[in-house]
Amino acid sequence: MRNFIRNLLYLLILGIGLGPMGFETRAVSAGPEIRADDLELTPDQAQTLKTLNQQFHREQAQIRRKIMIKRMELRTLNAEEIRADEGEELRREIQALLLQARERSLYYRQEAYQVLTPEQRKKIPVETDLGFHCGGWFRRGGRWGMGSGSGGPPASR
Repeated sequence: MRNFIRNLLYLLILGIGLGPMGFETRAVSAGPEIRADDLELTPDQAQTLKTLNQQFHREQAQIRRKIMIKRMELRTLNAEEIRADEGEELRREIQALLLQARERSLYYRQEAYQVLTPEQRKKIPVETDLGFHCGGWFRRGGRWGMGSGSGGPPASR
C-alpha cells in the first residue's frame, strides 16, 4: 500500500511537472544574436537552418523531459536511498543527460556552420551559438539539477 501511494504521488508530481515544462521552450541565448538578414542567407540555407533548429529544440525538449523525470525519481527517494547506490545512479544518469544535451548543442552548431559559406562565417562573432544552446543547463559549474533541494549536495561557491 505504501508503494502504491508513493507511486501515485510520484505520477501526480510528474504530471504537474511536465505540464507547461514538458513542451518545447526557448531559452535565452548565451552569446550575441545574429540575424539571418545580417548573413544574407539564401532561401535554401534559411530553410536548412530552420530545420536544424527545429530538430535541435525537439531533441532538447526530450532530454529536458528525461532529466525532469530522473530528478523527480531522485526526490522520491528517502535519505538513505539518496546516499546509497540508487541515488548515486540517478545522479550519474542526470549528469549523462546533461552531457548529451551539451554534445547535441555542439553537433547542431557545427552542422549550422557547415551550411554557411566562408564569407558568412566571417560575419559571425566567435561567441555566437547560432541558437543552439543548452539554455543555462550548466550553471553553477555544470551542476544544474543537482543543487540543494534536489537530492544532491549543495553547490559550492
